[in-house]
Amino acid sequence: MLSQGDLLIVPMPRNELDPAIRGPDKEPEEAAVCPFCGTAMEMPSALPFCKSCNCSPPTRKTRPFHFATASSRLKANEEIFAGRPEKALLEIEVVVGLMVSHSCTIDAGKYFSFAPVVPLKKFGERFRARIREGAAPQHLLYLPGIEGMPEAAAALEQRFSVPATALGRSVEYIPEGKTGAEPAFLPFVEVIENRVAALDTEGVYKMYELGIDEMVRPQNKALNFPAAANLFAEDPRRPRTLPALGWYWPRPKWLAARKAAAPAPEAGHGEPVPKEPPPPKSGRSQPSTES
Repeated sequence: MLSQGDLLIVPMPRNELDPAIRGPDKEPEEAAVCPFCGTAMEMPSALPFCKSCNCSPPTRKTRPFHFATASSRLKANEEIFAGRPEKALLEIEVVVGLMVSHSCTIDAGKYFSFAPVVPLKKFGERFRARIREGAAPQHLLYLPGIEGMPEAAAALEQRFSVPATALGRSVEYIPEGKTGAEPAFLPFVEVIENRVAALDTEGVYKMYELGIDEMVRPQNKALNFPAAANLFAEDPRRPRTLPALGWYWPRPKWLAARKAAAPAPEAGHGEPVPKEPPPPKSGRSQPSTES
């Protein structure tokens, strides 16, 4: 199943300061040609048939639409974002994403939070050394190289969200010892098989530490990271059959190709975790901050 600290292949939307917003559908203004007699027909035509040969050309099932930047439409005093979302052209990059969402919230989550992971070779040598030492700014979490993934860094300040429905399906079940139903999130088989790695306890602790640095002053920082006794407790009633998506997000070029049914190794520390680790339960440890 999925848990905090997993490195997954996910789509990341890129922010656009002046996005292209879809405008109202427009009928075509160009002249169309009757497919039977070749006579030009003005579009849109008020008549359902050709005036020359009296035939009925096939009608257009969809109307074309256009896109214009948000700034141009606002300058034209067009009414957009008037209490409703607007459709826009979106640039998407497929990245390695470090799952930041707490394992406790995955089962009932509607969106999951990720931090993009980039190869360390994208930085200069002197800056790479600072990242390895943990002295780099921008809250970059160093990830030592492992089999299939060279050394990299997770940009914790560039977090983005992915809908839960893009990664799996939520079902209900009755846990052992309880009478009420609870949600269980079942990731797609392809998401598990395409998983790159998973942070170990030391890596998760460091992720918490860097995240806290964004919210409190260093001199006021306190981190409590107790181990939960039932961190990987098994529930025999929990559904185990994973749904299938039918396709994979392509891996970034800097990663090794996906190995079918390969286990997800620890990212730089410890032993490899199972391909399907035990499902996270509500007892997973949480960090606490004091400021």
